[in-house]
Amino acid sequence: GDVVLLVGAGLLGMAADSLVGAFLQAQYRADAGEWRETPPVQGAAPVRGWAPMGNNAVNFVGTTIGGGIALAGVLLAG
Repeated sequence: GDVVLLVGAGLLGMAADSLVGAFLQAQYRADAGEWRETPPVQGAAPVRGWAPMGNNAVNFVGTTIGGGIALAGVLLAG
């Protein structure tokens, strides 16, 4: 029971991290054409994603979802 809940919460947190990173995280192109997570110049607009959604924000979303599901499951099961 508890192990399945915690593993499931971790997997859902990882899935959320991956989805937010793929679709919402800001991504920029450098002059050489490679993708970057940081603006190549100050104030550059992202080519994809949302400028405030950097890697730390993506990690926060994934951790919050995984932890929230684990907490809710423990509280509901107890």
